[in-house]
Amino acid sequence: MTTSRLISSLVIMALGSIASAQEMGFEEYDPQSTLVVPENPVTSAKFPFVDAHNHQWRQRMTPENVDQVVKDMDALNMAVMVNLSGGSGDELKEVIAKSKARYPDRFAIFANPSYEGIDDPGYPERTAAQFEVDVKAGAQGLKIFKNLGMYVFDPLGRVRVDDPRLDPLWAKAGELGVPVLIHVGDPAQFWLPHDKFNERWLELKERPRRTRDGDPSFDQLIKEQVNVYRKHPNTTFIIAHFMWMANDLDRLAG
Repeated sequence: MTTSRLISSLVIMALGSIASAQEMGFEEYDPQSTLVVPENPVTSAKFPFVDAHNHQWRQRMTPENVDQVVKDMDALNMAVMVNLSGGSGDELKEVIAKSKARYPDRFAIFANPSYEGIDDPGYPERTAAQFEVDVKAGAQGLKIFKNLGMYVFDPLGRVRVDDPRLDPLWAKAGELGVPVLIHVGDPAQFWLPHDKFNERWLELKERPRRTRDGDPSFDQLIKEQVNVYRKHPNTTFIIAHFMWMANDLDRLAG
């Protein structure tokens, strides 16, 4: 190969590399920082703390796994973990036996209601009574997953967050003096057009199933949950994820 051909080949290869870099999609772009500064990683909290939002699923609660969780908590200086995935009835008792019974001062367990048979006439009182049984068994609160309001249905359609059939359950939590940690809906950006203006574009590109449209709207879900809070002033509600308004604290405060 002559010198001129070699140079031409190298130029073509370089141009090809540049063109390839320019054609890279945003989701593949993962730059490595060149910043050089002293690092001071903090691996343990200065003061003992409570993790108020954790999920330890019953199926993974082997003695070995629970022991490892406690070791990890010790390393972080985590005093107490609130496990929001306690279930109800026998499932709750199993979760308590596998964790809180072995480490009484390290775990708090929240129960989860069932919506099965919500169209039955006796559902409201039955569900509230079951929660009282769960509290007597060791549950220290009630956790509501985001399926309520979005994925729970009865024969007539979507079950609203403020469905009156759930009023006895909210009231029972207030009567028993235990909190309700409630997660309603998703970030508002999931309902917006998936375009260049959406700040969650990359997340929705990687997880398209998170895209929302139609009923219920974000504002509708906000309205329904606020109706519950206003109707039950004697019940303590812990609202997960800042009600998806951490980006607009004035609206949240209102």
